Amino acid sequence: MSQIFRAFFVLFLLLLSFSCRMKPVVEEQMPKFPWPPPKASAFHKIPNSLLVMQNTTSTFGDIANRIETALDGAGYTQISYYAVPDGFAMVTQLEQIDEDGNPKEPGRWSEKYEPISKFSLKNILKNLFTARKGLWRVTVFVVTSHDFKQQDVGITSDEAKKWFRAGWLRLQPSIARISYSDFHYCTALIYEFEQTKPNQEAECKSTSEITGKLHLERGGIWRRLGGI
Repeated sequence: MSQIFRAFFVLFLLLLSFSCRMKPVVEEQMPKFPWPPPKASAFHKIPNSLLVMQNTTSTFGDIANRIETALDGAGYTQISYYAVPDGFAMVTQLEQIDEDGNPKEPGRWSEKYEPISKFSLKNILKNLFTARKGLWRVTVFVVTSHDFKQQDVGITSDEAKKWFRAGWLRLQPSIARISYSDFHYCTALIYEFEQTKPNQEAECKSTSEITGKLHLERGGIWRRLGGI
């Protein structure tokens, strides 16, 4: 009996070990971007012709790689990912810009306003007599098949910083494998923040002075995507 018991015990341990190995791994869920998205200062729909090669089948992962490569080439080396209904969102790092939408150099990635970029009489006078203290932007690329209306809610630069810091570093594999169909589309939402007083938090502008496409062009993204 002891030999039979030992045999059953060994069989039990083998079955237990096998069942543990076969137990499915529960995939952690990617954080969700606010939906519908808060109202942007400007936006622009990215043509599918710039994202998908003709006569090919693409996945969300392919689209994400296409946008990420364009961003990297334009100097946006840090992005984060979120889930949205039937799609995903990519958030860029807070970027300091000038009034024309060009990256501010030096200090492009600084979260603090640098009032004088070049020492000249013109720049000194401009900083003395203008009320504008600083401008930043965050660009969010939303890929989805859902129609959406932007929420009429205000956000601050601190909230945008949290978007960037709380997202994932890559697209979730189960989402990356989803096919990008003719019903999917990509929209770039540009959130422009303005600091009008020293030591005051920058607030999102309801409307930018330039279009969403110009923001993409002057940030170097549009050309990297192959746009003209």
